[in-house]
Order: sequence, then structure tokens, then C-alpha cells
Amino acid sequence: MYADKLLKEPALRDKLAKNADVKEKLAAYAAERFISDGDVLIVEGGTTVSKMASYIKHSQLTLMTNGLDALQQLRAVAGRHTVLCCGGVLREPSGTFVGPVAESFFAQYHARTTFLSALGFTVDAGFTDPNLMDTQVKKVMIQSAARTVMLLDSSKFGSRSFATVARLDEVSVLVTDSGVPEYVRTACESANVELHVV
Repeated sequence: MYADKLLKEPALRDKLAKNADVKEKLAAYAAERFISDGDVLIVEGGTTVSKMASYIKHSQLTLMTNGLDALQQLRAVAGRHTVLCCGGVLREPSGTFVGPVAESFFAQYHARTTFLSALGFTVDAGFTDPNLMDTQVKKVMIQSAARTVMLLDSSKFGSRSFATVARLDEVSVLVTDSGVPEYVRTACESANVELHVV
């Protein structure tokens, strides 16, 4: 596949604006459905997952992130929960900390759930993102958790970006909206992945 056919990284303001209402629904659903009191959670710095902070109604959580926007959102609940942020190299386009320092931070902890998003998904490539350093941190997040919940609005199905974050069978749950194509439903069933349509 030629490089110009791959999805490039959009500006942060564009990511925030695109499908904002759907992202809110996915975030609210994930916070209600997949969090329990006392959980240790990894909340990656993507725009969809960051929105979960305002829907957290639980107690005594430990919340870890690599995102500046996610950290700012989690600040509102820091009085009730333990909030940790990794260090590392700050990527301005994504507002995330990446690199070996960020990777080693997540590698030393054990979470119940990692919440992730991605820029695209195809059955062959899995969940993909445009930056290798971001995907490397996400891979460590997956390894550090007992389960991975992927939040992905349906506009991203059928698109592929530069680097694979995870294959479909490497996630436990996929949360998406009603625009999900039938082939994704079939792939989830084959991979034994819980599909939640919001």
C-alpha cells in the first residue's frame, strides 16, 4: 500500500471536533459499564478515552495516563482517586508522553483494564495509529492490564494508518456506535471479542 493511502495524523483540534457527540456516548458507556470501585485503570491520551473522566462515578480508583488532556480531565476527580501520569517525551500533535520513559512507567504496574482508542481499523491490520512512538506505549499498556477495552467510533472502520496498536484478538472488548459494519461484527464473533454497540 502506498504511503499516501494511509491515514495521516490529524491536528488535535480536528480530532476533538470530529464525531464529538459519538465519542461522548462511547466514553459515558465505557465509564459506566467497565469500571468498578477500587479498580486500577490505564486511560490513554486519545480524545475519545479522555472524555471518560467526566463520567467516572466510582470510588477509590487508581488512574494512570500518558495524555496531557486526559490528565487535565482527571484533575477534576483527583481528590477522590489516585491519579498517576508517566513522564517521557511530549509529542505535541497528540499531547501524549511517549518513548522509553513512558513505556517503562506502564510496564511496572498491573491494571485491571486499559482503555484505548485508535485512528483506524481493518480486519487485516487491526487497530492502527499514525505514530510509532504512540503505538509502542499503547502496546505496553495492553500488556500491563488484564483486559483491554477499545473505544472506536464507526467512521474509523475500513481505514488503516501507519502502525498497528493491536490485532482484534488482542483486545477484550470493542465499544462502538450503530454505524459498525457487518464484517466487523462477524470478525468480533470469530475473535471472541465482546462487541458493545452504543
